[in-house]
Amino acid sequence: MKKEQAKETETPKPSMSVEEEPLRSIHRMKFWAASNVPIIYITSWEEERVEGAIKKISEELGKQVICWSCTSGLTKEGRKLPQSTEDPLVALDYILQEREPTSFIFYDFHHYMKPGADIRYIRKMREVAKALRVNPHTLFIICTVLYISEDLEKDITYIDFPLPNFSEVLQLLERMIKKYGSEPGYTVELDDAQKEELAKAALGLTLDEATEAFSKSLVNDKRLTIDDQDEVLVQKVQVIKKTQVLEYSPPEESLKTVGGLELVREWLGRRREAFLEEAREYNLPAPKGILLVGMPGCGKSLCAKAISAEWRFPTLRLDMGRIFSVAGVTPEENLRKAIKTAESIAPCVFWVDEIEKGFPRSVASASDVSARLLGHFLTWMQEKTSHVFIFATANDIGNVPPELLRRGRFDELFFVDFPNPKEREAIWGVQFKRYEQDAFQKSLDEKHLKKLVQLSRGFSGAEIEQCLIDAMFGAFSDRELPRRPVEFNDLIAAIQRMKPLSQSMRDELGKMRDAAEPCAILASTYVAEEVDEFPLELGREISRGTQEETDS
Repeated sequence: MKKEQAKETETPKPSMSVEEEPLRSIHRMKFWAASNVPIIYITSWEEERVEGAIKKISEELGKQVICWSCTSGLTKEGRKLPQSTEDPLVALDYILQEREPTSFIFYDFHHYMKPGADIRYIRKMREVAKALRVNPHTLFIICTVLYISEDLEKDITYIDFPLPNFSEVLQLLERMIKKYGSEPGYTVELDDAQKEELAKAALGLTLDEATEAFSKSLVNDKRLTIDDQDEVLVQKVQVIKKTQVLEYSPPEESLKTVGGLELVREWLGRRREAFLEEAREYNLPAPKGILLVGMPGCGKSLCAKAISAEWRFPTLRLDMGRIFSVAGVTPEENLRKAIKTAESIAPCVFWVDEIEKGFPRSVASASDVSARLLGHFLTWMQEKTSHVFIFATANDIGNVPPELLRRGRFDELFFVDFPNPKEREAIWGVQFKRYEQDAFQKSLDEKHLKKLVQLSRGFSGAEIEQCLIDAMFGAFSDRELPRRPVEFNDLIAAIQRMKPLSQSMRDELGKMRDAAEPCAILASTYVAEEVDEFPLELGREISRGTQEETDS
């Protein structure tokens, strides 16, 4: 197993890191079927693809194939058997009576095995498992989700059949090009490199979904070009949304919109190069992830959004609240589905916002479900070989499970404090540009800008943004001169009205600093200012002085 993992790590291309996984799964299925493993449980949305693999294995092992569903009963080569076998108990009895070596394929049978199912189905499955250990049959169960009763855990072997790899998607694309390229009215403008790039873009989709994405591209304008990656992305977004626990974060921001946090931005810039071909030739391992902890509203989530545009990776945001709230699906299955989706779309960024709210502080004080979720997530973080970069954020590191803070889970832990003077100046500039206040920014001389930076001491980036928005509302709704441009006094008034967290929650934030100091490094190159050295009264005095200067 270790050799297999090492081999995957050395794979030359990120999208090819799971290139051999479908073949490996088929080899396992064949080995188990030949070894008289009684029941093999397979999770996949691609019934036809899995059925094709089972039929090929059965042909090599000299077995016939009989399929079952609750609507058709048992069928052989597409034809129903003479007797009525829609009842699962009757179908399972038939397995015990069949003489010829057979691979039985049961679809959606998890409904009869999940916790709380009729005990008769569980009992019959155990009898079938016992009988199949000494006869040449194999029972394959193909389902979209994993549901196994505790009574059957020792009788069933589980395998997760992966989504199509790069070679399979490329072959599909080649077939479609061959089919439509020769038809009148259709144009295909792809060289070999672009074909590979388009196929890589479709990784994470089933063959049916990839076919639909390529077909839509052809139907739209009867042309297939490298620009049709956008249509593939639309299809991927649909896949992400259907998980119900993941959200696609579009690349709307860039790291240039993040004021300050120089060390984080520099670190992320270096790690981006670790995904290049030169890094793999250098035997440099792919980055695992980063954890940003610290003050609310100081750019942690903004960094997570910006990295998508900077690295040109899709960003998937894990909503921990939905993990527990999707009806009819266990939290463990939701987390598995989210991780599986992220790995199938890799390389990607897996954003876990406010991670301390999704996992318990300690396993000892957690519920059984929370403990299992944390254990599963920790194991995946430690052993994953796919190029999924975990970007986690948290406010209070004291509430983060210590197991997550151990080196090897994340590559680095950063503490984000309130912005210092140079960072606040950069944030003001970013906000002026974001809200198209360039003219106002140019009208500010160095003295006035310094006043803004000084008065906003202890403000978070979000609070600085809100001050500008408040000033814009004031200028827009001015009774004497409605919709006038923003003026300096508008900003001063907005700053005076703001009650920053650094003042209202000083003690709580101080504890957060103390908890983070031993295990996290600062996200900025400059030492943060002491907020309590700048009392609110002094800000009012400066503001009054600025008002007098403006009036004069």
